[in-house]
Amino acid sequence: EDGDITGSIVTVDLVDANVIGDYTVTYNVVDSDVNAAPQAVRTVHVVEGSDDDDSGGCFIATAAYGTPMAQEIDSLRAVRDGYLVNSAIGAAFVDAYYRVSPPVAQVVAQSGVMKQGVRVALVPVVAVSRWFVAAPGLTMAMALVIALLGASALQRIRRPYRAR
Repeated sequence: EDGDITGSIVTVDLVDANVIGDYTVTYNVVDSDVNAAPQAVRTVHVVEGSDDDDSGGCFIATAAYGTPMAQEIDSLRAVRDGYLVNSAIGAAFVDAYYRVSPPVAQVVAQSGVMKQGVRVALVPVVAVSRWFVAAPGLTMAMALVIALLGASALQRIRRPYRAR
């Protein structure tokens, strides 16, 4: 283990958090043995928000829980930062979420019923997120088993019944 490599992360492009817009950020990381990780390119969306907006990008969950410091949101961030943004499909999902979620979060924040509904809807998502962060290999194995069982069940449903 190299330990903390944050001092070795170099961003090629800068983001001005005070100027609304989309920024492309390129990251170059080198460990203590001078091994370079593949260059990472990410899109950062700076959106209009209040000065006290510190949701960490989890706009809807922050609105539902009333604080960006909720433990449930930490689990969601861990999956986003550790897994989603590292794949093309995951990054596209995160980008779409950042475009769509701020106005949704404003509606959620203004309604106690919506807050409660979103918290209930997030229970399984947070549970799976915690499980995935705690045991990613086991989670992937379980997902594969569930997918295979589902495919098998669909095949049985589609197969016409034959008398024996």
